[in-house]
Formats: sequence, C-alpha cells, structure tokens
Amino acid sequence: MENLNEDYKQYNGDMFRWETLNDKDITASSVTITVDYGHIWLNEIAFFDENGELIPAYSESAPQLVDEQDTVPEFPSYMNGMYFDELYHGRTAYEHLNGIDPYENSHPPLGKVFIMLGIAVFGMNAFGWRSIIYRPLVGSWRM
Repeated sequence: MENLNEDYKQYNGDMFRWETLNDKDITASSVTITVDYGHIWLNEIAFFDENGELIPAYSESAPQLVDEQDTVPEFPSYMNGMYFDELYHGRTAYEHLNGIDPYENSHPPLGKVFIMLGIAVFGMNAFGWRSIIYRPLVGSWRM
C-alpha cells in the first residue's frame, strides 16, 4: 500500500477555520495524523467522497475529532470560520471560557469576556463569537 503524505503547517491565523488539505483522488482504509514538530490544534475532521458526500469516520484514540462531522461546511467561508481580529478575540474568549492561558493578552480582557458570554450561550461558532451578548444588555442600561 502506497503512503501519501500531506504537509500542513498551522499558523495562529488558521485557528477555527476550516481547511481543505487535499483535493486529490485518494482511496484509503485509514488515515494517520503525525505531528513532526511543535503542536497542532484540530477541532474536527471530516472526509468527503467525489460527490461531496460525507464519509463517516471513526476514531478510538481521538473520538472528539470525528464526533461532529455533520457541522463541517460544504464551502468554508467567513460565515463559518474566524477572520481578521476574530481569530484573536474569539479564540481568547474561548480560552477564557475553558480555563486555558490566553494566547493574546495585548488588550484588557473585558471585551473578550463579553465575547466569551456569547460563546457560552450560543457555542463556539460564528454566531457565538459574533453575537457579543453585552450589546443588548448595555443598550437597556442606557434607557
């Protein structure tokens, strides 16, 4: 069986974005992910056939990587991934929510705490990190 390697370098700007790593015709019974250097953060993996249909995947060692395959969008865009400052502020809000040391700390955290509230209520998705739940609360304060 021939091994096919796909090189991928993850940058901080790639966080919470869907990436298409390979568009070649591949037939395989298994996939192995190896990190050669540093760290990589994978949230979900999905495989599609030549018609764009989801191929069910299974993992014994990392079931969280394939437990929400139905959430993988057919066409990645700004509507389902982080762009521009969201990759810092949305990510930092997620890290605050989950007790992870924040990657970005160049600004006071209050705004990111408000974004965190949206993520806590609506989930770690574009609506959650863009809802900024404090807007309606602050608006009602002013009345």
